[in-house]
Amino acid sequence: MPALRSFTGYFYPGFLLHTLYFCRRSIDRIQVKKPWLYAFVKRAVFYNDTIILAAIMASEKLALIINSIPAVTASDDEIYRHWLAISDPQYFSYVTQYSAFDVQAARELGYYGYDTKPFKQYLSLKTTKDYLRRLMVPDGQEHIKWTSALVKRTEKFLEKNDYPMIFIYGAIDPWTASGVTDPKFFKGKENMHLFNDEGNSHRAKIGNVSAKNRNEILRLLTEWLGEQPFVQ
Repeated sequence: MPALRSFTGYFYPGFLLHTLYFCRRSIDRIQVKKPWLYAFVKRAVFYNDTIILAAIMASEKLALIINSIPAVTASDDEIYRHWLAISDPQYFSYVTQYSAFDVQAARELGYYGYDTKPFKQYLSLKTTKDYLRRLMVPDGQEHIKWTSALVKRTEKFLEKNDYPMIFIYGAIDPWTASGVTDPKFFKGKENMHLFNDEGNSHRAKIGNVSAKNRNEILRLLTEWLGEQPFVQ
C-alpha cells in the first residue's frame, strides 16, 4: 500500500504524464520483460487492435519514482520529507484551488471526518472535529452553517425521475461512499444505470472499466445517441 500511495501521489502533477501507444506485440514483450508495467497495461482499452493508454508514465520514469520510496529502515526525517513530496499538507488550508468547493462542502455537500483515535498517542492534535470549517474555508466564511436542503432535493429528484443517466464509480474508491449507489435510486428504473467497477479507483471512467461494464455503457450510449461514441 505505501508504494501504491506514493505512485498515486506522483501521478497527479502531470509533468511526467503522456500518452503511449502499444500494439499487441509490444504488450506481449512487456508482459515478459516488465510484469509490473503489464499490470497497468492489461486494463487499457482495445481500440482497432491498438491499446490506447492515456496518462500512463514511461516505464523508466515510473521505475525511478517507485525506487525513490524510502526503505522501512530509512530515518524518520527521510520518510517525512518523502511524505511532504507526495502529499503536500497545504491541502488543509484555505489558500488552495479548492476554496469554492470547500465553501460548498461546508454549506451543502458535507465533508468526511478523520478518526484519529488509533493514532492518539502520536498526535498533539486533540480533535479533528469540524476541521473543514476551522482550516479550509476562506476568512470570513468560518460560520457557514450546513443545510441538508440540497442533499434532500437531489435524493428526491433521483427517486422520482428516470432520465437517461449513467453513474460510474470505482469500487475501491473511498469517495464512492458519497456516490449515487443506493439501490433505491435504481429500483424499477429503465434509464438510470449504476456501474460500480470492481477493483477500480477514483480514476474510474468509461475507458478503463471492465470490458463487461464498458460494453454495456457503450451499448446504452449508442442507443441513446443514435450513433457509436468514441471512447479513449
